[in-house]
Amino acid sequence: MRDEPMEPYSKPTPPPPPADLVWRGLGVVALAVLALALVWIALRSLAQREIEALKSAGQGEIVVLHEGWAIAAPDAAFPAGRTAEAVRLPDDWTASRPNYQGTVWYRLNFDTPARPDTETLMAAYIERACTNLEVYLNGQLLHSGGRMSEPVTRNCYQSQLIALPSFLLRATGNQLDVRVVGEQLKHVSARQRVGGMSEVRIGPMQSLQHLHDQHVFWNITLAQIIAGVQLVLGAFAIVLAFVRRLNYLFHFGMVCLGWALLSARLWWRNLPLPGTSVELLICMAFAPLVGFSVKFLLGYAGFGLHGERETRYGRWIDAALWLQCLALPGSFILAGPDGIFPLARVWYAFFALEILAAVAYFVWRTARDRKPEFWLMCVVLGAVVFVVGFELAGQSGWVPAWGMNVSNFVLPLLFCAVAVRLIQVYARALQTAEGARFRLESR
Repeated sequence: MRDEPMEPYSKPTPPPPPADLVWRGLGVVALAVLALALVWIALRSLAQREIEALKSAGQGEIVVLHEGWAIAAPDAAFPAGRTAEAVRLPDDWTASRPNYQGTVWYRLNFDTPARPDTETLMAAYIERACTNLEVYLNGQLLHSGGRMSEPVTRNCYQSQLIALPSFLLRATGNQLDVRVVGEQLKHVSARQRVGGMSEVRIGPMQSLQHLHDQHVFWNITLAQIIAGVQLVLGAFAIVLAFVRRLNYLFHFGMVCLGWALLSARLWWRNLPLPGTSVELLICMAFAPLVGFSVKFLLGYAGFGLHGERETRYGRWIDAALWLQCLALPGSFILAGPDGIFPLARVWYAFFALEILAAVAYFVWRTARDRKPEFWLMCVVLGAVVFVVGFELAGQSGWVPAWGMNVSNFVLPLLFCAVAVRLIQVYARALQTAEGARFRLESR
């Protein structure tokens, strides 16, 4: 009887070493950055196509006003006796009047667009007027965004849709005067809140309403929804932290609560403080927020549990994070109001380096310990790299600072993804504990 040849013995494939995992993780990071960049480009392209489609809507032509006249003057009415300068919209005060802070009057001339019938209500749509505005049609006040003197109503993230009454409209030669009060670049902590005004669209109310609603949803409503979710997740994480005695859950809960409160700057328009004080508070709020973020990432990765040396480094890191919370307001006091934006850029870059370093450590530690969170955090790292790069480019003027701000909802969605993972880990641990208890009772 002939013996059959034996199948060669094959050892199970060993898991890849940490170095290979790190390189694969970097590939995931690059793919996440590329994917988010493509999503941002696609969203801007879709928004532009929708605008072009609205221009040729069947309910009437939409006129886009790109040119007008501007006068920097604090007068209560358009200063017709002064010499106005030609201006092209959108007008960014960083370029047109970099050291000016106060009131600018814009006068735009237009003819009433063709309407399908006399019952069609016309409107003016202004995507951005920062910090606040008043609108006059042929000398009559139509709309006010709120307080025009300190403390000024903050409408930088809010688009404006103003109805144009038919009895005030002329067939030709209409004058739309827009009074805008705004801040100069040096007195704000983010370029998105510099004074300026976008182009103005004139057309049927029904056509422009959709554009206005879309802008409000992406810039205000979506941020409010995510902030509500974060409040719930943050409260749940803090309660769970006290129940399970896990510090990193407390830090995560504080990050969620802090970002939810910080996002209120998008829709909380009437604050009882001057503009410069609000800008300082917004910037100072990032210091504890970044501190809790770093503490969560380090704690979740197990930093401080691998010997006395890590514990000692952890105490130094804690001291440094709390020290920066004190150093930030002190640096702004020394710099004065004219140093808010330059100093804020330095602090934002420093905070970005802290977050990137903490995420990089988390990725390295999870790759070394082969934890399942490795791939999730690679995606998170890619998103953080994209958001940080986008924000720094926006503050430097390399990309448009107006329009939809991706960081307002990308980062909160990342928090939600991490929260889902934390809930999964807790549910699995609870299930394992219940199974162990059942087995002990059955004995």
